[in-house]
Amino acid sequence: MRKTCQTYKSELVLLIVALIVALTLSVWPRTAHADSGPVFTTQTTTPTQPLDACRFSPGWNLVTLTGTPSALPACVNVAFGWLYEDARWEFWGRDNPAYWNDLTRFDIHRAYWVYVP
Repeated sequence: MRKTCQTYKSELVLLIVALIVALTLSVWPRTAHADSGPVFTTQTTTPTQPLDACRFSPGWNLVTLTGTPSALPACVNVAFGWLYEDARWEFWGRDNPAYWNDLTRFDIHRAYWVYVP
């Protein structure tokens, strides 16, 4: 079953609500020890060297990246990034028309949500 843009938006809204609740309750992980809760990973890509294997967990992953979305492995369908300067989300979807994808470059100093079905 193929997901629509509306499905991804609905999942993103639920994800944002979960983040707000987690931050409010102060359960955000502070360390990356195995017994301290979720661990956020870092994946580094460059436009000339795409990731050849999917190193992401199924579902939503909060990661830092460099390079371009085209260098992401085929398992990643969607990527979101928050532009705090403009107070808006940047979006990239593998199956979307190019004019919908305004996320064109990853910045290593920002975190991105990527979705793996």
